[in-house]
Amino acid sequence: MSVYVKRLIVFVIIVLLLIAGIGLLKKRRAALAKAKPASVVPANVEKVVVKKGKIVLTIPALGVVKSSENAVLSTRLSGRVLKVFKQNGDLVKKGELLAIIDDNDLRSKLSSLAIEKSNINIEINSQKANLEALKVKLANLLDTHKRTKELLDVKGASIEQYNNEETAIAATKAQISSLENAIKGLKNKLGILNNSIKEIKNQITYAKITSPIDGIIAERFINEGDMAMPGKPLFKISSNNNLYIETRIPSDLNIKTVIIDGKEYPIKSLNKTINGIRTYKVIGTFKNLVEGEYIDLKLVTYKGENVLLPHTVILTKGDSSYVFVNDNGKIDKIKVNVIASGSEGVVVDQDLSGKELISAMPDILLRVAMGVPVHFLNKE
Repeated sequence: MSVYVKRLIVFVIIVLLLIAGIGLLKKRRAALAKAKPASVVPANVEKVVVKKGKIVLTIPALGVVKSSENAVLSTRLSGRVLKVFKQNGDLVKKGELLAIIDDNDLRSKLSSLAIEKSNINIEINSQKANLEALKVKLANLLDTHKRTKELLDVKGASIEQYNNEETAIAATKAQISSLENAIKGLKNKLGILNNSIKEIKNQITYAKITSPIDGIIAERFINEGDMAMPGKPLFKISSNNNLYIETRIPSDLNIKTVIIDGKEYPIKSLNKTINGIRTYKVIGTFKNLVEGEYIDLKLVTYKGENVLLPHTVILTKGDSSYVFVNDNGKIDKIKVNVIASGSEGVVVDQDLSGKELISAMPDILLRVAMGVPVHFLNKE
């Protein structure tokens, strides 16, 4: 078979295939034109009629019980812990002995200072006796010198005798001045010594660790045989008196009150902020609580007369919020401004009282926003 014939056959086959394809395409278009459009599945939603009333919106939070009478005990004394009388969880009374620290070194130093003080007092008394003797001697010298002067005036005494008495008087005065200075120095030394004794006695009082308040041993940091150091904590005592609750709230929330066990309490800022979180104190009287206990509470975000909207009627897209109002089967999309939100629902600035709103999950509301027909699950 020649090449020409082969090419002719291939060409004819291609033309026949093209004709057949065009015919199939026309039939398909005709079938599609006759077919009914696919039905749209309606969005299953519920009706919610909202009314105005008293509203309290809250968000959950956590508080911790604290006491203004807590005490962390330490000592100014360095020494080994000889005895510990209390364990974690033990009840203690104000003034009760908790531990004893070795104070033998201080007592030895106090004994040495007491001996030194006694010796100084003996020396002061001795010097005072010498001083009194010198003062008597000076008085006698002055009397004698006075008589010598009278005799010298009538040439009954020599000038040498008079000058010798002057010299003796000056020497005695010098001795008196020296003794007075010595006694003054001893008294100053005695004052310094008394201060040292007072300081050591004060330090010895820190050897006995006592509780400053009634409470519970929340934590014990020492054991018998440990070394106690100034500033090192020994015990933490928690008091069940003057309890309060502390909570932390983001600084962008303007919270004035909280609800605990159904009761509303005011709060007060403690002027402490960490990473944008402010610390507040719940003002009130609390009983049957334990310091360190965690308490569930509700932060009041809104309180007033308004319309409470369920979260399921709000569609949020970006920074905008919308609700869908059913008006006799016609669904109207309305933009709203959320002014408060809480676990209970949402409050907006538009008056929607008496309106019948569409309630559904966000993905269903998004379909409603696209114009999809709705099917009400609750007919009434």
